[in-house]
Order: sequence, then structure tokens, then C-alpha cells
Amino acid sequence: MKNRILLLLSLFLFSQLTSCDSSNKYELKVEGDDFSSLIECPDDGYYFGGEKLQIISYTLTDINLYVYLNGTQVSFLQEDNRWIYEFTMPSQDSELIITTDEYMIKDEYSFSEVFPEVADFENINISEIQIKKTNDTLNPLLSNEYIVSNDKEDITDVLKLFNSKLVKTDSYSVRDSIEYKLNIILDDYSYYYLIADGYIFKLTFSSYTVFKIIDFDSKYLELNNPSSYFSFPENISKADVYIRGYDSDSYFLADKTFNDVDKLFYIPHEDSSLYLDPKAYLSIDQFDPIYLYSDKLFSYQDNYYEIIGQIDFSSLLNDF
Repeated sequence: MKNRILLLLSLFLFSQLTSCDSSNKYELKVEGDDFSSLIECPDDGYYFGGEKLQIISYTLTDINLYVYLNGTQVSFLQEDNRWIYEFTMPSQDSELIITTDEYMIKDEYSFSEVFPEVADFENINISEIQIKKTNDTLNPLLSNEYIVSNDKEDITDVLKLFNSKLVKTDSYSVRDSIEYKLNIILDDYSYYYLIADGYIFKLTFSSYTVFKIIDFDSKYLELNNPSSYFSFPENISKADVYIRGYDSDSYFLADKTFNDVDKLFYIPHEDSSLYLDPKAYLSIDQFDPIYLYSDKLFSYQDNYYEIIGQIDFSSLLNDF
């Protein structure tokens, strides 16, 4: 009986050793682009299958540290001013990648992996699509169009763009082509995308990441049934700026120019009660004037617009 118990115990211990594979070592390759914040990290070498390993990093500001084991992201715990990543060595040769680049690990990404919100666009109400289109990225003042649509077919076409695959690129060249500033308007929120020459830019507070859109087709951004349309005149940077005098109905020519038209983002505005006497206007040969009523309100050809971005006409009006 005693011998039988010893035999069963031996078999149990052997099975435990085998299950964690502690008798075999496997190669771990450690790669990455930034190890400066690390306090502790495994070296390249051989480790037992099932062995517990960890990476300890000081917490970082403005950037994140990503750890991938065989392509799977390793989560972390925060303790005081440290991030701790713990993982178990697999029973196979493995690769550990440590990087501040969120998109280093894969060759191709789906749109939803880079822009997670697009996964919900099919199931939520999109009230409107706004596209600001610049026909010449080298000289965006030559043509600047703003198109709005709430047409269901237009919305469906734009959403087809998000079925494309994305490839991160560190080098790109935007040629003389169309630049699209796409704004997708929900009931209580909006999402903004910048696309140029088949590239899309993921914008963050302090930087941006560039992705090539595989098989990009601009037809999805044409908006064939717009509800409104606006195009700035050519050569607006050469317009004469006339400012209304104090307590006067007359305007005087000011020594000012406006070169930020490519940075304006605006929407149609229908409350005509806000549009009284213009404070200034831009005069361009052979074109109707652009009337400025405030920093963010203007009109052109009897259509009224409100600027919704940070860049507005304050540089022309603040001194007067």
C-alpha cells in the first residue's frame, strides 16, 4: 500500500512538472524601439516554459508603452509611479516586443483598430456628413469647397471607406491632389478625419500617425446629393480687406490679408437675425464680397455660415 501511494505521488509530481514544462527551456527574443524607461526587463535568452517574467517601467507622460508577447498585448498594473507587465513564458520559442509605437506589431490594420468609433457607425444615427475639400494641397487657396449632406445614400457611400485596410507608414508624399477634411456628425457628437492623396492621419493632442488607405477610392467622398455647398473664390489670399469705421457706415481699406482659409471649418447657418451690418468684407475682383459679421459668422452670395473651428476671422477684426 505504501509503495502504491509513493507511486501515485510520483506520477502526480511528474504531471505537474510536465504541465508547466519546467524541464525545458525556450528562446525569448526581446525587441523594441525604446528601453529608456525600463527598470527591469528580461534579456534575450532561454527560459523555462511556465516561468513567470515581468517588465517594470517608470510611468510615462504623453506617450504609452506597449508590450506584445507573440503578437498579443500584455496588460499592466500600476503601482505608485511604475507600470508592471507580468507574463508567463510559453512552451515555445517566443518574441517579446516593447515599444511606444501602438502600431508597430502588424502589417495591416482594419479601420476600427485604428479608429475604434467606426465599428459603431452602422448601428447609430449619423445625422450629417460634412466634407471640406481642397483641390490643391500645394496651394490650398486656389479652391476650397465645403459640402454638406444628410442623404442616406451619401452617408452609406462614406461608410464604405471604412471597410478599407490601413498600413502605417513613416514616409509619405502628398502630391498635388485633393485633401478631404471629413466630419461625421452624430446626434450629440462628431468625428473628424483628415485624408490626403490616399493617406489618413490619426491626430492626437501632440502628434499624428500616418496610414496608407489600401485601394483608396475618392468616389466614396464625393457626396452626390448635397444639402448645401459652398466654395471660396480663387485667390482669396489676394483679397482687399475693408473694415467698417467706428460709428460710421463707411468702410476703409485695411493693410491686412487672410491666409488661413484652408484652416477654416464652417457649417451653414440659418438665423439671419444675427447678420446685421457687416463689420468687414473681403473684396476680390470679379467675385461677390465675403461679408464678415463677427469672428465666426460670415456670408457669401446670400448664404450664411458659422465657423466651428479654432481658426476664424479674428485676425482681421480684433484690432478694430
